[in-house]
Amino acid sequence: MRINDLLDQIREICNHPWKREVLFQDRTRWQRLWSSMDVIADAQSAIDEYNSLTDCGYQGGGYLHIYGLLQALFIQQDAVSNLNKALFDQKIDFKGEYPSLFRIREQRNDSIGHPTNRGNGRSFHGINRSSMSKRSMKLMSFDSKPISKVNIAVINLMENILMQETDVNKILTMVLAKIQEELNTHKAKFRGNTLSKLFTDELGFEISKLYQGVGQDHELIELVELNFKSIRNTYEKIKDGLTHRYCSVEALPGVKNVTDLLDYIFIRLNTNLLTDKTNDDYELLVFIDALKHNINLLKNMVIEIDQEFDE
Repeated sequence: MRINDLLDQIREICNHPWKREVLFQDRTRWQRLWSSMDVIADAQSAIDEYNSLTDCGYQGGGYLHIYGLLQALFIQQDAVSNLNKALFDQKIDFKGEYPSLFRIREQRNDSIGHPTNRGNGRSFHGINRSSMSKRSMKLMSFDSKPISKVNIAVINLMENILMQETDVNKILTMVLAKIQEELNTHKAKFRGNTLSKLFTDELGFEISKLYQGVGQDHELIELVELNFKSIRNTYEKIKDGLTHRYCSVEALPGVKNVTDLLDYIFIRLNTNLLTDKTNDDYELLVFIDALKHNINLLKNMVIEIDQEFDE
């Protein structure tokens, strides 16, 4: 699978409401994650652009192209490491785990990163301009001790591109598998424990009994209050269940809109129907109708959520 295709799948899982809410609780982690994914893709665009060149010798803008390629390879590696840091709080050990990528980093540092003062005066480097091509170049290196020692190394640029693509692909594949497993494990906690079972016929019956409080004085107030409290308790259990699944109801904007409205309706009904009963029966009917309507909306949303967690 290509790097950009893997990134698309990683983005999709990170945008799952539960995963997104978990990540968003740490803003530094959140910004690092999305910056890293964008930079991986941007660097890949630069690498692909280099691949499309016919040649890049000294007379054909070679320095600009080679500088750009080596920098793109380097910052893509940094972005992959920071992606791993954002998701798993661990950076990539290139030297220990991916020696090919580490070699590319060292070649970049020698040739275009710190060529005139490598290792605080340990060595000095320069590109042999006559050797420059799209495929490779020669790097001349001078060690400070002994000062007379000169090394000439061939840097195979096209080979570096292929090695980086292979290793970055491997890392992103592991990242994808790990976050997919995290999502699957989270969903499995709630499999079979459906929230929609709380929307019973009894709940509908209790809502219908609220209408008996309209137009009455106080003879039915205890019955109305009993049903109202039962409805609200069921509603709070549903909200708690959603919070356990998604860390916060805010993770689901559509659900959040409905629960915000229901929270307001419960407050108004508690006041106008029970504690300080209004004389405006039409107002009470409007709020009870709104309660019934929005409970049904929430039910349909919860059924879809249950289906996702039972997959």
